Amino acid sequence: MYRQLARTLSWAVASAAIALALAEVAIHVFGLFPEGRAASVLARPEGEAGAEPGKFQIHPFLGWTWRPGLRASLEAAFPEGEPTEWARRNSTVNRLGHFSWSEDYREIGEDAFVVGIFGGSVASDLASLGGEVLREALQARLPELGESIVVFNLATRGHKQPQQAIALLQALVLGLRFDAVVNLDGFNEAVHGGRDVALGRHPLFPARRLWTSALELSSVAPAGETLELAGEVARVRRRARELAAWIQESVLARRSKLARAVAGMRVLRQWRRADELEDRLQQLSAERPASAAVASLTDPCLEGRGSCLELIADLWQRSSRLMHDLTREGGGVYLHALQPNQYVPGSKRLTAEERRRSYVPGGRSDLVERVYPLFRRRSASLADHGVTFHDLTMIFADRPETIYRDPCCHYNLHGNELLARRLADLIGDAVTAAGRPLMTAAD
Repeated sequence: MYRQLARTLSWAVASAAIALALAEVAIHVFGLFPEGRAASVLARPEGEAGAEPGKFQIHPFLGWTWRPGLRASLEAAFPEGEPTEWARRNSTVNRLGHFSWSEDYREIGEDAFVVGIFGGSVASDLASLGGEVLREALQARLPELGESIVVFNLATRGHKQPQQAIALLQALVLGLRFDAVVNLDGFNEAVHGGRDVALGRHPLFPARRLWTSALELSSVAPAGETLELAGEVARVRRRARELAAWIQESVLARRSKLARAVAGMRVLRQWRRADELEDRLQQLSAERPASAAVASLTDPCLEGRGSCLELIADLWQRSSRLMHDLTREGGGVYLHALQPNQYVPGSKRLTAEERRRSYVPGGRSDLVERVYPLFRRRSASLADHGVTFHDLTMIFADRPETIYRDPCCHYNLHGNELLARRLADLIGDAVTAAGRPLMTAAD
């Protein structure tokens, strides 16, 4: 009897081992479960999660900004070393709600050559991580500027057009002047805008997922159900991060594609559950009397009579033209750049690390693939209006090294520096083409 039981158990163990081995081989050969195997990230990418209480403040024109005085965590951008001095200096939120070296925008001298950076978190990273290289490269390109160059960040996580145009208008009304304005955008318009229109929400307004949670959690006395849901969202995200951390640290997960796929699919289910809870938070916000007074718009495409992706492209194009006109009226040059992103087909051959940490096919990739071509087609109209537009989606195409640091859109320090050097050349070209009189170092 015992021998029969032992043989049965041995056969069961051997069968299970064979099945697992076959599954491992099948995943390896056929590339099964790519979403799960790519989900081994330590944290949700910036711009994807809802607004955290205490970090954001409601802004009457921009939707939200960071809370002044908040300090950024730099570990994600410097996983293997100490942050640069420039990054440290630019890791505190100033009075306008942006990460910047300057606490008060009025500290900028009248003789400075001011480069304003506008966009979402990718643009903010450019200023905070690549700003020093941008400044040095622009100084080398235009040596007559001497030490006068100031890189001033007005970009914020999750912002999309027309938030950049509104941020520029606000800055000009406050008395800031810009010798050059750089608008680095595209991803948030495609992804946040695409998600909003899919839910019947007009893309003119700030990204709904970020704005409604920031609005609700910033109220003096949020409803009890709102607090419970917000707490559940935080718990689900924490469990997902803990499991993702296990994938990163476990020898089993590093060696077994099967283990990584199974655990990764669980991570993705946790994130999707968090998304469902976020949607419920937005529903609650819309149902409350205070939120019912918040403005909304409609459009034929939102009623199923057209493509709302074209509406996103319309807003993107018109906002850029407005930024060009405002900048030119103030005597500066305007440069609009379509930001690089790993989901643009053919834009980069991803390294093994990037495939593991920085690529999750699905909603983001689908929207980028559908909306970026619309932006490219609209670029001809921008050029006809006099806008200096550059499609930078392919600047990493020939780079064999790791550039992307998360599955959203963000670059590591090296990637930001590469982008900064390219933009410095383009700003120099724009300034030279405009024939602007420049101060000299002696002045």
